[in-house]
Amino acid sequence: MARIIPIIALLSFTQISIVEAQAYRGRPGPRSRYGANNRYQRSSFFLNPLQKKFKERFFGKDYQSSLLLLNGITRTPGTSSPFSLGGAIRTLAREKLARSKGVVAATPKKSHVIGGDSTPKKLTREEQKLVYARNLIAAMPDHIKRIKEVAKACNGEFKNITNQNRYGKWEKSFAYQCQIARDWENAFKKAAVVIMANEYANFVATVNRAIKDMEKGEGFIYAPLAKFFTSPKDIEKKLNMTAVMLEKLLQVPVDKKGTAKKAKVITVATSKTLQETASTRKWLGKKYPYHKKAVERVARKNFKKRFPGVVVKKTGLYERKWSYTKNHIGIILNRYHTGAALIKLKHEKWCRMMTFKYTEERKTGNRYRSNDFIWVFSEIRYQQCR
Repeated sequence: MARIIPIIALLSFTQISIVEAQAYRGRPGPRSRYGANNRYQRSSFFLNPLQKKFKERFFGKDYQSSLLLLNGITRTPGTSSPFSLGGAIRTLAREKLARSKGVVAATPKKSHVIGGDSTPKKLTREEQKLVYARNLIAAMPDHIKRIKEVAKACNGEFKNITNQNRYGKWEKSFAYQCQIARDWENAFKKAAVVIMANEYANFVATVNRAIKDMEKGEGFIYAPLAKFFTSPKDIEKKLNMTAVMLEKLLQVPVDKKGTAKKAKVITVATSKTLQETASTRKWLGKKYPYHKKAVERVARKNFKKRFPGVVVKKTGLYERKWSYTKNHIGIILNRYHTGAALIKLKHEKWCRMMTFKYTEERKTGNRYRSNDFIWVFSEIRYQQCR
């Protein structure tokens, strides 16, 4: 009998240990294994009544999506990801500015916006950003409404709620969810300040890089940056749009006057740089001295098609003879000319010098297929129209 009792005790202890291991996934700490603060608890069985009530009320998909959004804004208000609050605001401000100029952005189908059918379709990166931005902005009023509801409850009946454990996951952090809900307004104000500061910093960095390119060497700049010099008011418009959208979206005040003053600094710098550099530069005739009527005729035709109402002042080629592209065993694939054109757009004060490439594919022998198109390089140089 003396031998049987220890065996039964051992079996009982083993069974309890297995149950505890499944429930706690670790050795119980010094506190009560059923206490609300036990860091090893993992089962909802061990929630206290207040935690159970909070979980039943606010752990639905809608409330949790709102609280997770708030958590992201609280922890990383200035993230530069396009799939974030700041990225969504930037995407929509850019789209709104483009529409004000008559340029329609890529519009995804209804199946990819809130309330539409969920039929899968492969979207481009720009379409994905636009869909995310529109969905987030459309859902934001409901998110704020739910966050306010959680904050009100946390200031009332859930005022003394605690986390289920000290180092638990999000779904165990009841007190933390209440904490960020109570402080939602300060989090949104901070996010608005950081987003506007980042937006301004992005403009400054981009414009400074463009100014350096314009001032050095021949003064060619990346084509998409030309708008900062020819339409500097667009910077003010976009920053102002961002501020207005943030204020409306987050329901917190945004310093629009301060934003306008900062934008003015950028527009003054770009206007001054354009005036100083363009006024001293002339057509690079020595670099592009050669001419071929057939090639230049195609180039003029393409520039007029690309920029309606443009006046093509001059064209020139880099070399007199054709250049050739060969494969790895030396067989000629095509021949080409690189050249430049001096053009004047209606809405711009200065002329643009742009470079291009004209290519003819080889047919057989010394015969080549003529072409009606040119490749225009993504670089622009502003200069005098002569």
